[in-house]
Amino acid sequence: MSHDHHHASQNLKTAFWLNFLFSIAEAVVGILTNSNAVLSDALHDFGDSLSIAFAWFMQKLSGKTRSDHFSYGYRRFSLLAAFFNTAILSAGMVYVFFRAIPRLANPEPVHVEGMAILGVITILINYIAYRRVHKGKSYNEKSISWHLLEDILGGVLLLVVSLVMMFYPLYILDSLLSIVFATFILYNVLNLLIRISKIFLQSIPENVKLEDLEKEMISTSYVKSVHDMHVWSLDGEYHILTAHVVIDPNISLQNALETKCSIKQKIHEAGIDHATIEIEREGEDCDFIHC
Repeated sequence: MSHDHHHASQNLKTAFWLNFLFSIAEAVVGILTNSNAVLSDALHDFGDSLSIAFAWFMQKLSGKTRSDHFSYGYRRFSLLAAFFNTAILSAGMVYVFFRAIPRLANPEPVHVEGMAILGVITILINYIAYRRVHKGKSYNEKSISWHLLEDILGGVLLLVVSLVMMFYPLYILDSLLSIVFATFILYNVLNLLIRISKIFLQSIPENVKLEDLEKEMISTSYVKSVHDMHVWSLDGEYHILTAHVVIDPNISLQNALETKCSIKQKIHEAGIDHATIEIEREGEDCDFIHC
């Protein structure tokens, strides 16, 4: 397992235990105080813990090497977890809309002191977990960081609403701020979901330009042209390239091998992690039917 994969796994592990233990503590407090609001938030945080646990498991699995069934290894299992968790979070934000909008017309009283205390604790716990995962490079960590940011903003929402309502009974504020923060989260999460979907559809990685790669390859000695080039990403971090490279027909086998090595070195520096180069001599018929 690479250092990045191990680091990502450790970050998700920390985030899981923080959320899980906090959700248990919340449930105990909710039972002791007979508070449905606290119990509901405990259930929400427990659901987040399950999402993080799934992400953690898939992140560990993604570090496995290739097998007879998965020739590229298991790296995309991490991306699969990111897709599911992002989709779940999107659905959760839609649910917030359905709960908040009707309450704009009929705002309901809330227990402000309990909300304030819960808001502070929620912010602290989730911020610690968020700090561990938000700088991660994997889409798995990015998806979980949005789960945690949603919880942080939820805590801020609880705190702000409760402080205001200690002095002014503006119960509609709870629903208004819920809609604002749900809109912000949903916008960013849907963008992340689109980016993940593009990887599954094997689009060209965001940080790679085919034109620049082709120029680098053609600038290599003895290379005449490049065609049938394809670039995609396994998980948003590990990029793959295949290409047909046409070379001078008069060079030796040794020169051809050196040319291929030089090309691979150049494209590796440009962000390609795995390359398959098919060498063709100028004038050679490359129709795939005859190859």
